[in-house]
Amino acid sequence: MKYFLSILTFCFISSQSVLAIQDSAKTDSLKTIKRVNLKGKQKASSYLATLRDFHVFAGKKSELIELDSMVINASANTARQIYAKVPGVNIWENDGVGLQLGIGGRGLNPNRVSNFNMRQNGYDISADALGYPESYYTPPAELISQIEIVRGAATVQFGTQFGGMANFILKEPNFKNKWGLNVQQTVGSFGFYNATAMGGGKVKGFNVFAFGQYKRTDGWRENSGLEAYTQHFSISKSWKDKLEVKAEYTGMQYTAQQPGGLTDLQFEQDAQKSFRERNWFRVRWNIMAVNVNYKLGKQSKLNARVFGLIGSRDALGNLQPINRADNFAERDLLKDNYNNYGAELRWVKKYKIAQKNILSVTGMRYYRGSTERNQGLGDAGSGPNFNYLNQDELERSSFLFPSTNIAAFTEHVVYLSPRLKVVPGLRYEFINTEAAGFYRNQIRDLSGNIIFDQKVDEQRNAERGLFLGGFGVSYALSGILELYGSFSQNYRAVNFNDFRVVNPSFRVDTALQDESGSTFEIGLRGTLFKGVTLDLSAFRLNYDNRIGAVLQSDTITFQVYRLRTNVSQSINQGVEALVQFKLEEMLGKKQSKWSNILFINGSFVNAKYT
Repeated sequence: MKYFLSILTFCFISSQSVLAIQDSAKTDSLKTIKRVNLKGKQKASSYLATLRDFHVFAGKKSELIELDSMVINASANTARQIYAKVPGVNIWENDGVGLQLGIGGRGLNPNRVSNFNMRQNGYDISADALGYPESYYTPPAELISQIEIVRGAATVQFGTQFGGMANFILKEPNFKNKWGLNVQQTVGSFGFYNATAMGGGKVKGFNVFAFGQYKRTDGWRENSGLEAYTQHFSISKSWKDKLEVKAEYTGMQYTAQQPGGLTDLQFEQDAQKSFRERNWFRVRWNIMAVNVNYKLGKQSKLNARVFGLIGSRDALGNLQPINRADNFAERDLLKDNYNNYGAELRWVKKYKIAQKNILSVTGMRYYRGSTERNQGLGDAGSGPNFNYLNQDELERSSFLFPSTNIAAFTEHVVYLSPRLKVVPGLRYEFINTEAAGFYRNQIRDLSGNIIFDQKVDEQRNAERGLFLGGFGVSYALSGILELYGSFSQNYRAVNFNDFRVVNPSFRVDTALQDESGSTFEIGLRGTLFKGVTLDLSAFRLNYDNRIGAVLQSDTITFQVYRLRTNVSQSINQGVEALVQFKLEEMLGKKQSKWSNILFINGSFVNAKYT
């Protein structure tokens, strides 16, 4: 049994020293780039409305983070500041400049937010939503306007996951003026430099917005420098408040040196030390999307979104255990290529049955993913050379992982009374994951010499269909205080990492099964007293067939390795709380030059394998 307790108070301060120099012209034309009185910059977090942009959030644990209303170091994209008012979130910081987001909730693994359905302006941004739901791309904080977060009850509308959904809503220009431009540069410790430019306006009836960012750092640890570029472009047009069409492109490229892990003893001796100077990581991400909103009438509207991803992820380095010195031999090179596309259709309608008001969201989704994954030997050098020594005859493995997902869902908000509303929902998922390729079955002795080598061809195909149900309830105790609760089934398909990774320290159980479970939560949120707001919730997450790693010993070489398999069922339960005190309101001051807010963010999680 393990316990996790976190208390976050006041405002977080970044550990990185920065100096920002900003130049702007006609900044009023960008609604998110303008001079703002600090009195209004501490709202920062609240919960989501019943209906918001073709999504139902009633009866669910949710947060709305408003970056426009926060005082943060946006250039460093510091997660501890951005998510400071989200209780129960566990944060991993993989680098000091916020390039890679790692958050998890309610005891789930934060690694590359793999337990959340990650979206940007409503469409998927992860490597493969089903087969490899890790997100190597995180929008820069300077580009984000708001972040929507829904916990485990997001299954009905957003599909298979346990953690929930997180959606980054990007900035847009204010089209009152014709154009605007903002340029900002930030320098900091450990060789940190960040340059951002954004601009937009109205051009011949089209609304245009563009963003560009360059970022670099030497890193706090040895061998941890990186260089990154991010670009975003959007163009939209509206016709008489009836039809709106928007097209977007986002690109991100970065190359980072990876310092490798440390043993406990090495960490105690010098946490900044690195024993791997030849490990590198490279990401190329290109996301395209078209979003169409059409108003069918006063009580009905339609949304269609088409999106795609062309990306790659390359990892180069020494995969031996960190307690072994680098032998400066050929390095392992793992290359992924992602080609995904999908479409979602959502229909919102308001109607009445038996004099009861009903709000419904009904939708369909089609998603097709294709991941090409290769592993072989790279050169014995030290630089970021992402080329195989033997492209036509890889020494490790080569696989193609196609995946198909077809889903349909419906969720309704039924207003039983002015105070009480119930939210039933149902989703059907068809999932097909495939694997075709080969791997080399190699056995090494304790000196690392190959004593057995066999090429194994492999092909798998797994089709399944399932229903996922959910139910929520919301009761207004008063006009400013709400009691809510929800129950939702959860599901997570076996991902590509669970099929095959050739690593001398890591093996995969060929009999892996999909994970399933459920989430129950109940909460109270709103204003308790004048100037005091509360969001208190309790939850229970049941996680069946949970995949994990256990230590095993090879029966021939007696080498210790980690086996990835279905470990057990787990139960994660606990409470989450956020309390905010607006001191001016508590003291009865209607107007003040200052805004003073004290907040306490706490969670208690009891997670155990049964």
